Amino acid sequence: MNMCEKHKEVERQVVEFTENVRHVGEESITDYLFWKWADINKCFQHLDFSHYTKHQESKTSGADFRMEIWLVGKTQSLPLLFQAKKISKEYQNYIAAINYPKKTKNQIDTLLGYAKTKRKVPLYMFYSDSGFKQHKSFRGGVHKVPGIYIAHAKTVKKIANQKPGFKLSRTQLLSKSTSFHNLFCFTQEDLDQNNSDIIGLIIERLSALVDSSEEVSNCVVSSELL
Repeated sequence: MNMCEKHKEVERQVVEFTENVRHVGEESITDYLFWKWADINKCFQHLDFSHYTKHQESKTSGADFRMEIWLVGKTQSLPLLFQAKKISKEYQNYIAAINYPKKTKNQIDTLLGYAKTKRKVPLYMFYSDSGFKQHKSFRGGVHKVPGIYIAHAKTVKKIANQKPGFKLSRTQLLSKSTSFHNLFCFTQEDLDQNNSDIIGLIIERLSALVDSSEEVSNCVVSSELL
């Protein structure tokens, strides 16, 4: 398998995991992902990731975990921050989850502020165990679309800034998201047009998630990372 297929397979496994362990929380899903990403790293060595403690999440980072994508030797890295949310139902109290805690927006504001200070890309990662569509494959079987999605934190905050009583759906959240594996899936035409700058292609895809004219430009020299 190439890098793209490896990430697709991990997402399929995560969906099966959450289907069979119905009440599993975000932390356990993230731990499962860390295990699977570590396995992918044995082949491609392109990810570095670690948890933030609960204290760090609430007081400093606003994020559950950080990730750095290394794909140009080891001289450059794209640093990402992730706040993870499970969105397994079409309607749940997602406004409260994003405006956590107690409608203060402290979590998302901390995430955005920390990301700006540390030159990292602030993202939400949505785990959707029953939010994927099923369709028949060309060979007659049923194909499950992977259920790990990412959205830019600024876009998520705009979606959550609704009038009282507004019901935010899973569909609305995912409409502003992309599957995580899409960051690593490129055609030869993509590579030819971008001079095989994979980090540049990933930045373009992350920029497309920002619901404004702002672009993501957080690729930094490794010595600048903290």
